[in-house]
Amino acid sequence: MTYSRIIIFLYLLVGAVPYFYAADKVDSQMLYLNILNLTNVFLLIKKHKKFFLNELIKSTSNIPVLFMGSFFLWSIVTIIPANNKVESLVSLSEILTYLICLIFLIFHFNSLEKHKREKLIFILFLVVTSVELISVYYPYFKDILEFGESSFQSIRYRGLSGNINVMSYSLVLKLPFLIYYLFTSNNLKYYIYTLITMSTYAIFSILETRSAILSLILITTLISISFYFLQKRRSIMNILKKILLPIVVGLIISQIQSNYTSKSSLQDRMGTLLQIEEDQSITQRIRYISAAFDSFKQNPIFGIGVGNWELESVKYDRIYMEDYTVPYHAHNDYLEIIAESGLPAGIFYFGTLFYLIYLIIKRILFSKKFNNKHLFYVAIFCSISVYLLDSMFNFPQARVVSQMNLIFILCISTLIFDLKFSVNPRLLKNLIIFCLILMPFSTYSSIRVYNSSVDQTILLRQFNNSDFSIPSLDYIDRIQSTYPNVTPTSMPISSLKAIWFMTNEQYEKAIKLYKEGTNKSPHLYFSETFMGYSYEKIGKKDSSMYYSKLAFDKAPNDLIHFGNYMFSLASTNDSVSIKETYKRVSKESRLPGHDEIYVTVMASLKDPSSKFSLEGIDINFQSGNDRLKKGYY
Repeated sequence: MTYSRIIIFLYLLVGAVPYFYAADKVDSQMLYLNILNLTNVFLLIKKHKKFFLNELIKSTSNIPVLFMGSFFLWSIVTIIPANNKVESLVSLSEILTYLICLIFLIFHFNSLEKHKREKLIFILFLVVTSVELISVYYPYFKDILEFGESSFQSIRYRGLSGNINVMSYSLVLKLPFLIYYLFTSNNLKYYIYTLITMSTYAIFSILETRSAILSLILITTLISISFYFLQKRRSIMNILKKILLPIVVGLIISQIQSNYTSKSSLQDRMGTLLQIEEDQSITQRIRYISAAFDSFKQNPIFGIGVGNWELESVKYDRIYMEDYTVPYHAHNDYLEIIAESGLPAGIFYFGTLFYLIYLIIKRILFSKKFNNKHLFYVAIFCSISVYLLDSMFNFPQARVVSQMNLIFILCISTLIFDLKFSVNPRLLKNLIIFCLILMPFSTYSSIRVYNSSVDQTILLRQFNNSDFSIPSLDYIDRIQSTYPNVTPTSMPISSLKAIWFMTNEQYEKAIKLYKEGTNKSPHLYFSETFMGYSYEKIGKKDSSMYYSKLAFDKAPNDLIHFGNYMFSLASTNDSVSIKETYKRVSKESRLPGHDEIYVTVMASLKDPSSKFSLEGIDINFQSGNDRLKKGYY
């Protein structure tokens, strides 16, 4: 069916959906997927009338849907321990969206004849890879033409994915299938060669994600060995020519470029993996992973609540935070999923992937004769391995592009392997009805989240620029802060709005909004520090001291917390406490702002006529960086 092919293409090209002014690309992409899901429902009802449920049942009686459906149902249970249940509902709507996408994609693939389906899969890999490479290479060559050379890991090279790490793994995940088609297809061989070479160069020299480079090396080695033995050691030259040659060409071009430009070589980039103490990103990730494991040990069955790790992670990392750049994720999906929703969730989420790996190994080991089908098994095995490696170093669960890549692989697997299971049709029918009933909620959720994300773009930009002159207070007051109730950087939206009222001396209104935000992100103490400042401005010194001290005690290295607490201490003339407060800021975290605030406070004690004020002191407001929670990392 022609419309099935179109729908499949529309699902897999979700990365091409732009931001549409949202703070996080995930928000516009989730809205897009929900619109596609609704479109599918209308098309199915129109075509199959009252029998459309029976058609969908055929697409649900398989292991991938069983595991993902179980993951969704278990995640519903884990709302109970969640501190921020609104964030749990947002995450649940996303999981439901992916589940429905999986069901519909399996349905559309099954609706095609076998030879048309195989041809479509081949075209999909070529088209999607080509589009991704164009989106990476265009800004790359543009920089070279304009500035004479490219930039190191520039966010401009993120392509359709929103982030260089996502794009790196998206390309690596498709490479096994490109290599497979190079061996088995007589069509477009030179074009496939070109795609492999360009993908290799992009991963090595443009995107430069270290874990993706390691993954590329590992799967290339695995494919070479597997194809050599599966083809009965027919010709090692064939392996060298079809697998290693395009990889090596990409590597050589990468090395030549590093010799003639200021860019670091591949060896230099990979060498930083051994410099753990000097490499901040590695030490941070070790810290994040340890925090997730500690949280899991405390709540092994139900976790801390689906969608709540980005809030909970602050509790473990706040003593290291110098601003409001929070961990967001554990940088390990295995640990983050079980920390959020317990061990059962981890089993449900990764169960299908490990089952497929087991099935492929079993099929290959116990086969007496090998053919192209077994080479395709290896391609699936390697792609799944890439996703599992990505899950070990990053958080593909939170990335729409990564999730749709995974769903595509799962759809292919259901076509190749016998993944059906026997289950009561009535139970499957009830599951589909349950999902369809929840679809309007999921769509409504994505609309609310997207609209809020557009507003957050303005809020976060102005906050990071310390400019609260725009937009107007009327506009700020109209921004909804209930669903969602935190930004991608874990800041309560109501508390972020409060800053505009505080800077316009409407302190009572600001305090009310800060109080609304205290339990939305309970470990950030963003609301408390500014509440303390507001109380000081209206003369409620006890309340000011309580909240500013609380925020400083919980995150002592944060410059804003330090400044607001010093502002409260200045009115007490307690020089001992002021000195002790300054000493509590770690030497590694001390900024010129800390010194300036301390010296100014001490000077105001010696000269009573000079009253201490934070105005005029350059305090850098920072909520995250250019890499927001999902869309950028």
